[in-house]
Amino acid sequence: MRELVADRNIIEIRDTIGGCVHEIYFRVPTTKERARYNAGRFYRDGKKIVDRTFVQNIEYGLAIMVGFRKGTFGIDGKAFSADKSDPDYREDWKELLRKAAPEIAAAVGGTVLGGVEMVRLPSAEDLEDLELTVEEYEPVGESSSGTDQPVPSENELIVKSTTENG
Repeated sequence: MRELVADRNIIEIRDTIGGCVHEIYFRVPTTKERARYNAGRFYRDGKKIVDRTFVQNIEYGLAIMVGFRKGTFGIDGKAFSADKSDPDYREDWKELLRKAAPEIAAAVGGTVLGGVEMVRLPSAEDLEDLELTVEEYEPVGESSSGTDQPVPSENELIVKSTTENG
């Protein structure tokens, strides 16, 4: 059953690199986040359609993640936590995932925000002269071109919850 008002939902992500299953905690995205996620997945650059789906999955996946079960992420053989009350808490846990395991955030974002399918696909005529390219992922602030692509700011995405459903 899909819980519509929970402050913390759980998704399990199988990590073939780490050989484990991560239990990731996430909040339900807002309607505005869903709209921005979908609007930013593709853009047109002349006759090219640029696919930003992976980038959107990472950025929005990180934005909705609120934690994970301790024990499946670590540094130098030591597990760390996303729970502020845990002695092994790391304030930079999202940044660590962004840099070292972006595929985990992408799996969360793609599953949670990409859970809706299009009903009408473009016709062959609509796509006739277009070339599809895939944008490479560069974390915000690390663009080699010197210009950052528009991504949601933390202030736009973080929704404070007043209750914690367990």
